[in-house]
Amino acid sequence: MAGRAYAGGFPAIRAAGLGDDPAGAAGLADRGDGHPVRNRAVSAGHGAGHVAVGDRLHHPCRRGYLCLPLSKLIFPEAAQRSGPAGSGPDLRHAAPDHRQSGADRAADRGDLCQPALLARAGPAMRLRRGLRLTAMLAFTGLFFALVFIHKSQTARVLIIHSYDPDYKWVEMVNEGLARGFTGTQNVLFRNHYMDLKNHSDEDFTRKAATLARKAVDDWSPDVLILIDDPAQDLVGRNLEDGPDIVFAGVNGDPRSYYPQTAPVTGILERKPLDAIKETILTIAPNAPRVRFIGDTSSSITAEIPYYSSIDWSPIQWLDPVQVDTLDQWQAAVTQAGQDADLILVTNYRQIRDGKGGPFVRPANQVMHWTQANAAVPVLGIGASNSEDGAMLTVSVSPYEQGEVAAKLTRDILRGARPGDLPVITSKQFIVQICAPAMARWSLKLPALYEAMARATDNFFEKSC
Repeated sequence: MAGRAYAGGFPAIRAAGLGDDPAGAAGLADRGDGHPVRNRAVSAGHGAGHVAVGDRLHHPCRRGYLCLPLSKLIFPEAAQRSGPAGSGPDLRHAAPDHRQSGADRAADRGDLCQPALLARAGPAMRLRRGLRLTAMLAFTGLFFALVFIHKSQTARVLIIHSYDPDYKWVEMVNEGLARGFTGTQNVLFRNHYMDLKNHSDEDFTRKAATLARKAVDDWSPDVLILIDDPAQDLVGRNLEDGPDIVFAGVNGDPRSYYPQTAPVTGILERKPLDAIKETILTIAPNAPRVRFIGDTSSSITAEIPYYSSIDWSPIQWLDPVQVDTLDQWQAAVTQAGQDADLILVTNYRQIRDGKGGPFVRPANQVMHWTQANAAVPVLGIGASNSEDGAMLTVSVSPYEQGEVAAKLTRDILRGARPGDLPVITSKQFIVQICAPAMARWSLKLPALYEAMARATDNFFEKSC
């Protein structure tokens, strides 16, 4: 029957203009327990959302029911607008009487009511919500505590390279570092590149040194790995009360960078001269004359005294030549074709295109010209020479430099003192072959050379 409340449902209430008996909106409605309730009706057609509400004394909201706004359930669009002009009193927009109780105001609004069982469930729901919030806060606090503990127990290793990440030597050193640190846990790593192969002016060098030292100060590493001589000179020697230091790729004497008591250890970069001598005698067996040509970089300047201190016999070691410009390089190569039987090269990345001009880029142009125009064979002793076009290269292994530096670092992180770890001299070397350049000289080398080059992906058939 229209207007009756069904068992367990909502109290009967009539919406003006919606029932099957509009006139009944001004009559009696069944309260659901057999007793009539006087309705205060809003005339039919007075606007969507106007409802006939029960007598205030008998409205269910006063009997412990939890009330919901009927206008939002049945007429959601009505909440966005007022009734039309000339309509009856709009209970939704009437000013509230603050002397009324919450139940009175709900009754006057015509709110739809739920059974008192739901109202009584309110405290339990609030308790569950409180427990859930407490659990979430406890979990969040535990999470951040674990993060803090983890970070406090995590070591930091800062790796500063003297050169840029695209330099072949740097790429291979990084690969060696990655191998050496395989399986290491609870260590954070950061790389910093000074890019000093591409820039040698004093202003850039000064800024690069400042930025590198700032990286050390900002990150406060437990161990600082410095790669190649410029990093030792510009960063390592200027650190006081700093972190433990591990060096790699050092051509010079580390004692010129660090005092005897400094917390320093590492691996020296020393060319495999025995292997180089054997290779020279394989190419030119009859007491060959050898000329070394290099740029004016700090690494070459540091290496030359070492080369000159070696007993090269039966090889005739001619005075090394360092040049600054491409014209000077070409002149030195041409002269070596008259004075020597073989040319040694290693570094030409700081050859300039004219006096005071920019560095020749890409740097392999220098090697391409040399290989095409040299009157005698060219043997590389730098890590990327054959990739750049030299027929054959025998050089120190950059992989070993990285791996040994990583091992020393791990020893320090496990509690060893740098001063108790001996400085290591490089022992491994790599072989590279540029097949087209080798074919020019019709040289026949032992099969071992090609096997070693192929085993390390350093046999270049076309891309050199």
